Amino acid sequence: MPHELGLETHAVLYEAEQHNDHVLAMGHGGDEAEALLDLWATLRDHDASQDAIAHVGEAFTRRTGGAPLNVSRINYLSSR
Repeated sequence: MPHELGLETHAVLYEAEQHNDHVLAMGHGGDEAEALLDLWATLRDHDASQDAIAHVGEAFTRRTGGAPLNVSRINYLSSR
């Protein structure tokens, strides 16, 4: 993922135990943080495993300093 703001970015989470790189979910956004937030929301909205949701949530927190539980996609975009 690029580290420059404003670049269209895609984030993909693969199932590590699948031999054919099974995609669990994808997210996209205007930058890395938006893509991770979209991926996290997609996993949450589609009842993915708690491990998958936590993994992406931790990546979002490392990149932004904030937990996705306290941020909605709309609030995050309007705060920028």
